[in-house]
Amino acid sequence: MKYRLPIVLLFVALLHSYADTTTYTFTSKDWKSTINATTCDGKTDGWVCDKEAYDYQAGYVDAQNRIYSRGVSVKTGTSGAGATSIVTFEEVRSVDINFCQNTSEGKGSIFVQVGENSPHELIINRPPKSMGQYNRDTTIQITTAETGKIRFWVNCSKNAININTISIHSSSEFEREVYKLVTDINQLQDLDQIIIGVHDAEINDIMGYFDESISQNNIHAIQGKYSEDRIYVAADEDAIYTLHRTELDNKVAFYIEDNIRYESAYLVASGGQTKNKLTLWDKLYDSSTYGNYGYWDISVAPTGEAIIRNLGNSLGKYLQYNVGNHPALFACYAEPNKIPICIYRMAIESGDNEENIETDIQSITTNPHIYKSLINNQLVIISGNDAYTILGTKL
Repeated sequence: MKYRLPIVLLFVALLHSYADTTTYTFTSKDWKSTINATTCDGKTDGWVCDKEAYDYQAGYVDAQNRIYSRGVSVKTGTSGAGATSIVTFEEVRSVDINFCQNTSEGKGSIFVQVGENSPHELIINRPPKSMGQYNRDTTIQITTAETGKIRFWVNCSKNAININTISIHSSSEFEREVYKLVTDINQLQDLDQIIIGVHDAEINDIMGYFDESISQNNIHAIQGKYSEDRIYVAADEDAIYTLHRTELDNKVAFYIEDNIRYESAYLVASGGQTKNKLTLWDKLYDSSTYGNYGYWDISVAPTGEAIIRNLGNSLGKYLQYNVGNHPALFACYAEPNKIPICIYRMAIESGDNEENIETDIQSITTNPHIYKSLINNQLVIISGNDAYTILGTKL
């Protein structure tokens, strides 16, 4: 999606990219690794083993292309196993860890420390049976960027935890876009980019998009990447919608648009009195049959649990997640008695910059200052009072 940003400036300097990601895949119990298909030499890149793990497992891939049981296994007897990076990483903002446990066991903590900063702990609980032994991702979000060599270690209190990959995300000192859990209805604003997730720590699904070949009377669930504390979920273009805030009958109401995959498409509950139907229609119709079925009432608990209720006349009014269906899906039901859902909205988390302009600002009139912003994934410095239009790509 493109946007135009009218602003006042004298010059624009593109200095450096917003983010860089390095992903290491581990290949042995002493933490040898690769970057893509390249084997790290252990001198200029890779990891220095601080303590060996139990063993390495190559794992396997199932028919759905899902990885099972891959990684370096840390058991209770090798608790504390880990390594330190040879490379010093600048401005680390987050670290993703791909790991797995056993079918019903595997507990402990994964620690990550950047330089001399305090370690970050990820608590790994007993996995739900639905997760089994397949690998999944968890994320450490770092509020203030940290610099240094990265050390990690695994404390295993029961059975085993396998570490497959570590991805290190470095960025500039300025803003970053994240999808963050909504805990107050007032956080939702017009034109927010949102992802609908599941309010259950044992389920990693999110709502995908309406696809006639798959979805039919519902929208299929897809795999999401949540942070361990469930505060964040990774951006996924197959799950992003645009939320519109409006008024209906003098009350706040919302409608939800899919403008990434379709030119004009709105989420509706249109099952009448017989079906739990969740679909997309090309207009926000107001008909005698369904009423305002394109409009929704949303409430959010402080814990993040959301109730999304359709304002039309369909029997199925509540947008919910149905794990009992195979495969799991999102549809509309008469009562909110399924597994609760939640909403993540795209937000800007600021870094260490003193003066910023937001991407929707219309003009800058203060002459002496220099303004800094991220446009099209790059740092832009702005000053003066000449008018320009900048084209950028919104992530």
